[in-house]
Amino acid sequence: MTISIAWVRTLRGGVQELCLASDSRLRDGRTIDAAPKVFALPRNDAAICFAGETAIAYPHMLHVHFASLSHRPARTRGLDISKYRNHVLKILNSIVDEIDTPIKELRIPDCQFLLGGYSWLDKRFRIWRVGYFPNLGKFHYDTAKGICGVQESFMIAGDDIAAPAYRAIFDQLVSERRGHDWGDQGLDLEPFEALVRFLRSSGPDASVGGPPQLVKVYQHTNTIPIPVLWPNRNSGHVSMLGRKLLQYENVDEWALDPDSLERVSPDGVRALRQAAGHSLTVIEEDDAEDTLPNDS
Repeated sequence: MTISIAWVRTLRGGVQELCLASDSRLRDGRTIDAAPKVFALPRNDAAICFAGETAIAYPHMLHVHFASLSHRPARTRGLDISKYRNHVLKILNSIVDEIDTPIKELRIPDCQFLLGGYSWLDKRFRIWRVGYFPNLGKFHYDTAKGICGVQESFMIAGDDIAAPAYRAIFDQLVSERRGHDWGDQGLDLEPFEALVRFLRSSGPDASVGGPPQLVKVYQHTNTIPIPVLWPNRNSGHVSMLGRKLLQYENVDEWALDPDSLERVSPDGVRALRQAAGHSLTVIEEDDAEDTLPNDS
């Protein structure tokens, strides 16, 4: 299973950005702690992430991605995010119709999606949790709830174990920072901090684990994955959408320190890697020779 979170972050001056975050673990008798779960959508003002059965969720998400490329109004943002949500629902439900099995329980997709983006009609961010409603016989949506004085600004997707466990950590963290009434200043990065705490407390057999992954959607209609210094700043390792970058890979975006929440420039990341003793050579000497069989 997965824990996924979407929230509207409020910065100083009232500027807002949409954040989507999740863990990076997949399990199917084996554990993979490098699975991308948050996807920027081609329209560049929206993103989607999932929780649930990977075999169902992944093809659904990929179809949403590619359908956004092929349908011009969806690709160019002429279709506002609220109308785009309806388009996504139609795509998901059309795929459900293709499920063929004699086992009744397997006809019900066991997955949820968090879909969020910027609405040029409403001039604000919108967040929905999309899931399969057996009583309706189709995918439908719930709208995010308001929190800390900002409407429709926070939502969680996860199973009956992971979601309540994460929510308890989140509630405790926000109460520690803001007191019991939480105020009306909007969330900052508290949901991400709670995710970091949750992941660090997860064991190797837990359904949730791996590096945290984070994607931001900006009001200027740009969607960017954020590199994370994981497991910590001093490790010199950088994770992008769950995958630990190779030592010579550089990214343009500033990396996020999961402890201080400071952003580190690409040059700063390079210095951290060097300080940790990582080689920054692009091609190792052993890799320079052609190791493919000689056809002759």
